[in-house]
Amino acid sequence: MSFAGPLKRARFRLRFELGAPEHGWTTVQLELAGRRIEFAASAIPADPVNGLVDALRSALLGHAARVRWPLEPGCVVFDFAPGTEGLCLAVSFAERDGRVDEAAAVQCCGSPADIALPLWRGLQRFASRAPAPPHWPALDLAALAALTALTRGLRKA
Repeated sequence: MSFAGPLKRARFRLRFELGAPEHGWTTVQLELAGRRIEFAASAIPADPVNGLVDALRSALLGHAARVRWPLEPGCVVFDFAPGTEGLCLAVSFAERDGRVDEAAAVQCCGSPADIALPLWRGLQRFASRAPAPPHWPALDLAALAALTALTRGLRKA
């Protein structure tokens, strides 16, 4: 896992990629505002990929949402918050005891399209590889389709 730099709130380019899962783990790469965050996430105790689908749907419907990426120990947390600037994504690292490493946190705000579309594209690429047990829990294709329907309007804007 790697984080670098101070908290940022600025115009940014977001990239998101999930690796091919193996034995209940997948790599996550997130690049925003020139910062690269990489870590290996576990599907135990909860599947964070389906969690991200649900969190993005919630955020696009105007609700705050959170997804935890288990690291065993600790986790990376993606918090989504609708606001006056559109949609904010805060990424933080929490130790096993729940303490958040504020120096490693990053926050970016932009339009819903700025935040949601790159994440949705990464989810689509992940889904195209058809991850399945025992390497990763099955994706909730109905939830992903519902997210896709919400992103259609963003892509037209």
